[in-house]
Amino acid sequence: MSKKIKIKEAIYGKDKFNSMEELWFYRRYKKMKVDKDLIDDIHQAIGRCEGFIPCLNLHEELDAWQFLIDTGYVWEFQGWFGRRAEFLINEGLCKRKVAH
Repeated sequence: MSKKIKIKEAIYGKDKFNSMEELWFYRRYKKMKVDKDLIDDIHQAIGRCEGFIPCLNLHEELDAWQFLIDTGYVWEFQGWFGRRAEFLINEGLCKRKVAH
């Protein structure tokens, strides 16, 4: 079992992280001022898109991408997120969020 990373000042109530990557994402969420109620869902979706949270099937991964597209957060992360989202939209695997 790997050692957890502990920080002094909690981010969204969390002060122990499984990896530097997870800590990086939480710092990014704080900088982006992500709504506290969305943190777990966004982090789960990112984990599925990046592969550090295994997907049971392709449908589960595409749902994660669609969630990030629908919330708009896909455009706030590293460039490959946006490029991948555009690819999935252009291929008809995800839909562009419709403005209401």
